[in-house]
Amino acid sequence: MVWEVGNYGFDLYLSTNIPKLIGQFIPEQMERLIDGGPKPQLWAIHPGGKGIIDTLEDMYELTEDQTRPSRTVLRNFGNMSSATLLFVLHEMRRELESRSHGPTTGVALAFGPGLTFEMIRIGYLPSAMGQVQPADEVHV
Repeated sequence: MVWEVGNYGFDLYLSTNIPKLIGQFIPEQMERLIDGGPKPQLWAIHPGGKGIIDTLEDMYELTEDQTRPSRTVLRNFGNMSSATLLFVLHEMRRELESRSHGPTTGVALAFGPGLTFEMIRIGYLPSAMGQVQPADEVHV
């Protein structure tokens, strides 16, 4: 994984070995994070490239719904380094809100230079705003 300063900003060069390395090192760390708990429902995956999403999707048997926010951000914006995960979380929240999804939990995974990675548990709680039911109408 190499960043170089180009004429129009940073240019990123990714090794084709990155998905393989992720497949090699993520499972042990994911087990430590989950600590015997159930498989996460939400997966905020930093989309450094299509191969990263594909590898995690295959390893954890993720559904299209679980990887859609990451694929949408990759397609619409590309890899924006650290900020990319924030875009994925925003897209995930937008989708959950549009489906009136209830509370759920998951994980967020981010990848960086030298192939470092960070993982954290996340949760989604629907906003209480906009869910207030109007008082019954009084007819006279």
